[in-house]
Amino acid sequence: MIGRWFSDNRLLVGFILLSTSSGVAAGIMQLVFPLYALSLSIGDGDIGLIRGSTQLCGLLTTLPGGFLVDRFGARRMYIVSGLVNALAICIIPTAATFSLLMLFLLFEGCVGNIRWTALNTAFFERLNSIGVSRAGWMRAAMAIGLSFLGPLIGGSLAHAFSFQINYLLIGMCILVPVCLLLLLQPNSSPPPLQLAETEPVPFPAQLRELLANRLLMNTALNQSLTMSSFNAFSVFIIIFLVKTLNCSPGMVSLIISVQGAAFVLIMFCGVAIMRRISSHGLYALCYLLQIGGLVAVGYSDRLWLIAAGSVSLGLGAGLMTTNSYAMLGNLVGKKGKATGLFYLITGAGISLGPVLSGFLVTQFGIRAAFTGFIPLQCCAFVYFIFIMIRRALAERYPLQTLGDTET
Repeated sequence: MIGRWFSDNRLLVGFILLSTSSGVAAGIMQLVFPLYALSLSIGDGDIGLIRGSTQLCGLLTTLPGGFLVDRFGARRMYIVSGLVNALAICIIPTAATFSLLMLFLLFEGCVGNIRWTALNTAFFERLNSIGVSRAGWMRAAMAIGLSFLGPLIGGSLAHAFSFQINYLLIGMCILVPVCLLLLLQPNSSPPPLQLAETEPVPFPAQLRELLANRLLMNTALNQSLTMSSFNAFSVFIIIFLVKTLNCSPGMVSLIISVQGAAFVLIMFCGVAIMRRISSHGLYALCYLLQIGGLVAVGYSDRLWLIAAGSVSLGLGAGLMTTNSYAMLGNLVGKKGKATGLFYLITGAGISLGPVLSGFLVTQFGIRAAFTGFIPLQCCAFVYFIFIMIRRALAERYPLQTLGDTET
């Protein structure tokens, strides 16, 4: 029975394996990078600046990467960017200064964004065959590696091996699936989408068309706000636990892992929740979970409460991501461009989150890395609650024409 399921879902399984491998690499790096930066005596704020600037620089290649994927094909772009990405990661531990470390990470971020855009574009192009109800499965698989397996493995590697070995293993996690794709022949891969030769559409016109898509923009903006706090938490929770609460790397990896477990669980179950609640109610619930998590982490020293806050953050971010992936799967047109713009906007939030937290940390202390996002999340929560109340009142007291009203 299990073998038959795997046979019937070979395409989905392939995407899950690729995404899990990428997530493991990112999860190990998420834990190893702050520890390596601390070993170079780099300050807390500078660590956030490096992490945020790296992802912000990567945005420069996100949208062009989407256009390249539509031009040359997702498989080809994934292989090329994956080979370069693995090499870029392996040279990171040769950096011994703040400037050189930032330079290496900036390059790695640019290449990594193209690889991630290619993988997601290929997934969204085949989502109708895979099933929209499984829209969040690939991102959940990535989260298994990023927030669960990666930190657990990284916590063990930090004790057992040097930073050079750690980064080499991270590069291998990316290189192995790329090599497998080189050995395997593409199976029913859709041809690259081309612009019409007789009437080429200028880049600005294509960009304006994407920006005019309200569904795409609303989805991207909400995902951006969610992931900005989620990524800032992932960066500074390690520093907070190690330097403020004197936790071991094993305890740090455990806290991150429970958050990842919550993120993965809600993404597998999120479609069922989406069917039972309105879109605005879903957004309000996502923000409420995130607010609760930020309050618990930002105002407590108890590990069990910090773990509970991590779980709440994971649930809110996972539910938001599930909704975003389902929305992207329903978009029509060229997936590469839409995916590129989506990750450009969400990537801005992911990048600016640690930068904002890094600034707040230098001004108000480490806890501000978490509490600084609470006002933004509260504003979004109140906004969607207001829309829900207004729509409920409109349904209960529909407007009547002047002739029908009674005085």
